[in-house]
Amino acid sequence: ALLDHSVLKKDANVRIGVARALEGSADPQGIEPIIKLMRDKDDRVIAAAARAASAYRFEKDSVRKDLFKTIVGIYESTWNLKNSVDPKKKVEAARAERKWFVIEGPMERSMQLLSNTTQPDPPSWRRWWNKNKKSKWASLDN
Repeated sequence: ALLDHSVLKKDANVRIGVARALEGSADPQGIEPIIKLMRDKDDRVIAAAARAASAYRFEKDSVRKDLFKTIVGIYESTWNLKNSVDPKKKVEAARAERKWFVIEGPMERSMQLLSNTTQPDPPSWRRWWNKNKKSKWASLDN
């Protein structure tokens, strides 16, 4: 309901502010809004929401997995788009490259913190997720 407010729908800077507030609180009620913000149309909002997800790295593994699943899906699909756009379509190629440039770092960092691992590239992150999504993840101490 929080994200359905008309001001939030119209102003990306307000949505970024919400993501930053959720990052600062790490309140379990913030998980669904963060997931929703990661599906935003604005790349900056997606990046801010990905950063906010990392604040939940000390939660139980089911929470971390819900966040990770969303992140890895967006991360991989954006990478695939960036690499599949015809370079002759300059506007589309530039848009895909910009989105990747904005979200890559925050998403990769959040995946590292949520999973306590690192991978070299998006396909490796996907393979890691497919292999580990049903296993118990070690709890991270704060």
